[in-house]
Amino acid sequence: MLSMDIISICFNFDSIDVMYAKKTIFFLNIVEAFKIKSLHYDITKIDISNIVKEYIAEKKINPIAIRWVLRDEDLFKKYIVIPYMNKKYIEKNVHYEIEKELCRYFKYYNIYFKIINSFYENHSKKLNIKAFAVPKSIVDFCVDVSKDLGVKTDIIEPKEESRERTLKNIKRNKSDTIFKNNIFVKESCNIDILEFASNIGILLR
Repeated sequence: MLSMDIISICFNFDSIDVMYAKKTIFFLNIVEAFKIKSLHYDITKIDISNIVKEYIAEKKINPIAIRWVLRDEDLFKKYIVIPYMNKKYIEKNVHYEIEKELCRYFKYYNIYFKIINSFYENHSKKLNIKAFAVPKSIVDFCVDVSKDLGVKTDIIEPKEESRERTLKNIKRNKSDTIFKNNIFVKESCNIDILEFASNIGILLR
């Protein structure tokens, strides 16, 4: 079964966590993970790019994508309830609700959303949605680093989302860690799963 090399990068307040893994549909092999000790506002695009470039060259790997996990403090999040509708109109409604909150700053953000569930209220079907706005400057930062490394930016998501995905679905057996949908996670580098939960969570998508 073909596997692909993926790197996940997670921003914390005082460090940046980098993880390299090989992934197939049913298997995630965590090859290595390490921390870059630096306050998040001190590190530059060039710093991250150079560190990851050196790592790629040293390990002689060929990642196809980088997945980015962002600090929740750097985002704007809002839970929204709207009537059931198709995706096109969901997006319009989400943008409308976020724009009401951000006002004139709305144009400086990229808007993303996730449908949590649907439910009935007063005989009417509704959608429970989690929306978040990411500053375009942060998105540009991630995309620019990926481009400099010659790979694509695959996914960008909040730290809370990634971490929850790991913690909700983790199960243990004697040799591997089993996650939702029978994805087996092998820890080749013997890392602390909880310490790197956000890096793992985005790789499970």
